[in-house]
Amino acid sequence: MTINLTRSALTVCALSLMLLHGCQNGSGTHTNDPSSSSSTSDSQSSVATSSQEQSSSSAGAVLIGELIKDAARGVIDASALVRANTQFNSDLYKGLKEDGKNLFYSSYSIFSALSMTYAGAMNTTKQEFETLLHFDANLSVHESFDALLSQSSYAHNTFNIANSLWPQEGYPFKENYLYTVQTAYHSEINYQNYALEPEAARQTINGWVEEKTQEKIVDLIPPAGINELTRMVLVNALYFKGVWEYEFDINDTDKQPFYQTDGMQTEVDMMHMESELNYAETTSFQMLELPYKEHEFSMLLFLPKHIDDMGTLEEYLFTQYSPLQLRDALRSSNVIVSLPKFKIKWGTYSIVDFLKLRGMIEAFDPSYADFTGMWHRQTDENLYISDVVHQTFIEVNEEGAEAAAATAVIVSETSGGIDMITPQFNADHPFIFFIVDNKTGMIIFGGKLEVPEV
Repeated sequence: MTINLTRSALTVCALSLMLLHGCQNGSGTHTNDPSSSSSTSDSQSSVATSSQEQSSSSAGAVLIGELIKDAARGVIDASALVRANTQFNSDLYKGLKEDGKNLFYSSYSIFSALSMTYAGAMNTTKQEFETLLHFDANLSVHESFDALLSQSSYAHNTFNIANSLWPQEGYPFKENYLYTVQTAYHSEINYQNYALEPEAARQTINGWVEEKTQEKIVDLIPPAGINELTRMVLVNALYFKGVWEYEFDINDTDKQPFYQTDGMQTEVDMMHMESELNYAETTSFQMLELPYKEHEFSMLLFLPKHIDDMGTLEEYLFTQYSPLQLRDALRSSNVIVSLPKFKIKWGTYSIVDFLKLRGMIEAFDPSYADFTGMWHRQTDENLYISDVVHQTFIEVNEEGAEAAAATAVIVSETSGGIDMITPQFNADHPFIFFIVDNKTGMIIFGGKLEVPEV
C-alpha cells in the first residue's frame, strides 16, 4: 500500500529492495533444525498454490492469516523503532562514508526492508537481525511498525511510503509470513516468475521503483541482480517532497567558492537567508535546523568550523551522541545562512560487506541461513540473501529539495559544552545533514556533502 500525502517542493524518495535467492545445499552441512521454528510454523500454511492462482493476487489482494508474534516480544512501541533506527543510522554513516566523497542514504528505508526480511528469519539468523537493527528485547517489531506507519499522515508536506513483496509464483512461502508483511508493513504482494523469466521480473520491479520514486531511481537492480534462482524481492520505497518554512530568495543566490577537503575549490550557486532559526555551536562545529512547512519535517545541518574539524564532528555525531541528542541543544536565534544548491546521486551500491562487518553473517550463507519462518524448506534446498543494494538521489534548492533513494535485498535458493553567539552559518565547505520526521522523530535520510554537483 502506498500512503499518498500532499504535494510540496522538496522531494526525497527511498527504496529498499532485498533480493533472496535459493540454492541446492548438497554439502549436508545445514544445521538449522526446522522443528525449532514449530512455534510459528505449525500454524502457518503453505502458499504453494498454482501460478495462475498466485498471479491473481496483486496489490489489492488481501491475504488471510495471523501476524507472526514472539511470546517474549509483547511491547508495541513505535518510539522504540525510532530509537533503533537512530542507532542504525549512526552505524550506516560510519560504515558507508568515504573521506572526500559525497554520501546520501536512507537508514529508514534499509531498516524497513531488513525488518520485513527479519519476519521470516529464525534461530541464529534471527538473532543477528535483532542485534544489527538494535531491537529492544521485548519489542513486538511488526506490530510496532504497523503503529509507526499509521502515524504517517501529513497535511503540508509529502511523505509517501510504499512496501512490496515480489515472491516466486508457486513457491511454498508461508501464509502467515506473507500476511505479516502485507498487514504490518502495509505492503503490496506481486508474484513473479523468476525461474522462467528473470529479466522480465527485473524490469517489472525496476519499473515499480521508478514509479514510486517519480523516476529519480532508474535501473536499481542491475542485469546480473536477478536470475532463475531468485525467489523473493522485498522493496521499501520512500518519497519525500517538502517546502522550506522559510524559503531562500532566488534573487539572492550568487556564485561563491566551495572549499573541498582535498584542497580543490568549486564554484557553486550559494543561497542566502536571514531568519529566526534553531541554532547552536561548539568550539569545533555549528548546528542549524531548517524546518519544512509547519515544522512537519526538518533538515538538520552540522558544519565543521574548519575543514579539518570533520573528524571531531563525526566523533560527536556518531560516537559520543546522536544527531537527535545534539538537536536538543538548539535554541532560537537570528541566523544569517549561506547554503549551496547541490545534488547527490549515490549508488547503486551493495551494502552486503557493511552488514557482514556489523555481524549479519548467517543470512548471506547459502548453507546456514535460516529463513524457515517465511517458507517450507524443501529437501536439499535453502534460502539466503544474495544481495542488498541501495541507491539515492537528492537535490536542494531555494524552495526545498528533491531526492530519491532505493535499497534492494535479493533472496535466492541453494541448488563539549555549547555556547550561543550571534551566528553566521556559511556552508562553504563540507558538512553533514539529515532529514527528520518531526512527528515521529525518525531520521529518514542522512548524508555528507563533499563535492556539490548542480
